[in-house]
Amino acid sequence: MTNIKVSSVFTVELLISLGVTENVYDQLCKNGKLCLLDTIYNMIIEQDKSSSNLVVPLPSILFLVEQFKRRNFYILKTSDKYADLLEPCEVSKLLDIVSAASSRDLYMESLQKDRSLLIDCTCKCSFFNWYQFYRALKALVTL
Repeated sequence: MTNIKVSSVFTVELLISLGVTENVYDQLCKNGKLCLLDTIYNMIIEQDKSSSNLVVPLPSILFLVEQFKRRNFYILKTSDKYADLLEPCEVSKLLDIVSAASSRDLYMESLQKDRSLLIDCTCKCSFFNWYQFYRALKALVTL
């Protein structure tokens, strides 16, 4: 990795650790959100291995949980209006973050208190394949 890329990743990690996720998330483009989510996921996974003191703050994790639950709502809808609002990669990455965070002591207790999260995660896993099937079928019909 070049020095510029390392500096960029460190800068993003630093901003995340300072708690700016909630302020910038909705303003990012699709690729920006995916990069941010990848960085957050990697920070959570590498938390034990990293010599860095940078961690994702609990309020940022809780914000991303809410984003996941909001987007998970769209998976259960069959209307085109809702299907167009859903970005499957984003939902998948949010689920990865929720899964990784739920295995860390720093976040576990707060995530376990959220009873609706269990229901949303179960629905997401069950219906995500149906959503992919729906999108593929929709694409075939419009050909």
